[in-house]
Order: sequence, then C-alpha cells, then structure tokens
Amino acid sequence: MAILDQIDRQIIRLLRHDSSVSSREIAQRLYVSPRTVRSRIERLRNAGVIEFTVRINRQRAGYPATADVVAEVEAHRVQDVAERIAQFPEVGYVSITTGSQDISIQVYGASTDDIHRFVMEKLAPLRGVVRTNTFVLFRIVKQCGWVPLVAPCDSAPQPSGACPSHTPDLGPRPT
Repeated sequence: MAILDQIDRQIIRLLRHDSSVSSREIAQRLYVSPRTVRSRIERLRNAGVIEFTVRINRQRAGYPATADVVAEVEAHRVQDVAERIAQFPEVGYVSITTGSQDISIQVYGASTDDIHRFVMEKLAPLRGVVRTNTFVLFRIVKQCGWVPLVAPCDSAPQPSGACPSHTPDLGPRPT
C-alpha cells in the first residue's frame, strides 16, 4: 500500500480537476519543482495509485439516461453473472455487494426506454439472475471525484499529535 503525503494528495486533487494540467503548473501551485511533480506522478502511476483515463460526458455524447440496477443472483453464480454483465456496453460499473442484493450495476442509455430494454432483454434473462430492481437517476451531483483527503491514522504519532482532519483548499492559480 502506498502512503500518500500532503503533496501527493494535492497533486491528485489538481489532476482530478484537470488531468491535462502541466507538471510546471502543478509545481507553481504547490511551490515545488516540476521535476518533483513529474517524479511523484510517475511513482503514483507505477504504484497503481493513479491511472489516466478519459471520462465521457454522457449527456453531450447522447446518453443522458442513467440508472442503478441491483440484482439478486443465485449464490453459486454471482461471480460468473457479474463478469457477464461487465461485458455489456451499456454498463458503466459492476460490483459484487453484500446484503439482500448480490450485484450493483450502473447502466447508461439514450433514454429510460433503452435502460428498460437492457434490463428486460439482456440482464433479466441471464442464467442465475433471480430478480432486479432499477433506480433511474434524475441527476448525478458528484461522479468519480473522490480524492484521499487525509492520511490514514494509525499508531504512528502525527506531527501535531493528532490526525489531520482535511486537506486545505489550494486556492486560485498564481498569476
């Protein structure tokens, strides 16, 4: 497990806001050298802490409808069903869960009719699926924006004697 310090978390926060920001600009905002930023980004990538991907604006791409679907699945088929669901192009994520439902799925479509067709024609007929429950999402307020804000507290003493409670706002870019 990689231990992230304050500079690592600030670099991640800036990259989450705009992944095209240059190392030089990050360095200026954090008051460190561009070489430090580049080496830290490379270390974080090599450790598997960060990965670079493209996030599609589904509304502008013509897929504004989103739904969370949970499925109850026969116990011995959960992993297999989850892997099959993950292959459908309409699916954004699939996770195996605990509780009364076994699999959680996020589905995207051009309309709620597309999502309904997906559930009825692709998901429900899968061998092992017992029942599904669909929740149409009216508005997503935050998506893929999580950034580790504080270092995990453990038995090691913190410089101030207490676990930090938040990451300070980085403020506006220097001019």
